[in-house]
Amino acid sequence: MEQYKKDFIDFLVKTKSLKFGEFTLKSGRAAPYFFNVGGIDDGEQVEQLGYFYACKIKEELGEDFDVLFGPAYKGIPLVLATAIALKQKFGINKPFSYNRKEAKNYAEKGIILGRQLEDGDKLVMLDDVMTTGGTKVDTINKINEVAKVGWKMIIIGLDREEVNDEGKNAVTDFPKEFGIPVKAIVTVHDVIDHLSGTPDLSDDMKQKILDYLEKYGEK
Repeated sequence: MEQYKKDFIDFLVKTKSLKFGEFTLKSGRAAPYFFNVGGIDDGEQVEQLGYFYACKIKEELGEDFDVLFGPAYKGIPLVLATAIALKQKFGINKPFSYNRKEAKNYAEKGIILGRQLEDGDKLVMLDDVMTTGGTKVDTINKINEVAKVGWKMIIIGLDREEVNDEGKNAVTDFPKEFGIPVKAIVTVHDVIDHLSGTPDLSDDMKQKILDYLEKYGEK
């Protein structure tokens, strides 16, 4: 595993963006871990978060894209931090865009802020997770009404590697259905591998996660 991925996992634990315990998910499932970058709230943390996403972009795409896109709301600080990190760490200077939930009909009209999108732009969407893929589809449809853009990739922080009640994993099924690759910085198995044998992940909690994946993970 690349060092930046190990550092990302350590960062998630340190900032409590990744917690272990008992959590009820939106799906109603009782999960032994919970992932959410919405609690990152200071300059140092958001700088580090942007760096990890920038590393993944550099690894997957280099400079082969035109615009970074952050869906409202979590994607907005994420795309700003990543744009800064790409320039500072890798010398890649790319514009970024993000959207409003609701379009304005006065002053600066529309739903897009930041770089105004143009036909033919190649976009990279940044988000924390992909659960069902439904919100990504809604966002893509809205943006495609603004301009006829292409979507190079969706990059998320963590792949939970679990399936829905129909046995589908959004991360692996989304590219098949929509032709847009989805890449995660780390997977839950990466987390287990990296934290095994450390105080951050007890043997008991590790087993609970493995049992959860045995029940809900992609077969």
